Amino acid sequence: MRRVLGGIVLLALVVVLIPGCGSNSKLAAKDAEIMSLRSEMDGLEKALSVSQVEKLEALERSKNLEGQLEALAAREKLLLEEQVENRVLRLPDRVLFHSGQVSIRKSGKLLLDRVANVLKQYPDHEIRIEGHTDDRAIKPVLQTKYPTNWELSASRATAVVRYLTKKHGLSPTRMAAVGRGEHNPVATNDTPRGREANRRVELHIAKVPTFEELTY
Repeated sequence: MRRVLGGIVLLALVVVLIPGCGSNSKLAAKDAEIMSLRSEMDGLEKALSVSQVEKLEALERSKNLEGQLEALAAREKLLLEEQVENRVLRLPDRVLFHSGQVSIRKSGKLLLDRVANVLKQYPDHEIRIEGHTDDRAIKPVLQTKYPTNWELSASRATAVVRYLTKKHGLSPTRMAAVGRGEHNPVATNDTPRGREANRRVELHIAKVPTFEELTY
């Protein structure tokens, strides 16, 4: 871009210096055009510089978030999964909720407090909260309130969103609550251990673009 604009400016200078090219008014018009081109070039360079700085800062924040999530997962013995567009932090159901309930238990609040302390430092990352269950049917005593695992998982995801927004002030505009029921298992439902793994809440934390995607 600089080379092209520089060529335009040089061409304009050559034209106005050729004898017999025109009156003083034409020279003044050419001078104004040259000044306009120079101003445009300066503006483009400045905009490009600011844009690159912002993008590099976004990349740095993304790396910092990844490091803090990895440290949190190791400390709390949580699974952190890397996906194409998200980092997925998996929170076990047994820590967050009592069986068949959507009220967050004390241990769950303590865990979410530590998670929120990381997330609130990065307000430019959107977060999708997903509730998941095993494939066992809802107990008859609870079916009036939660007819299927869809309702239970959605209510649990919503409870986590409400806690993070109300207690910790995370912006609701960056949050979403999704109930997935039993339809996205991570383990077999044929064993107690597998069913326990499937009962979970996942935080899908969006990545910022990579450096290659950020540059022109």
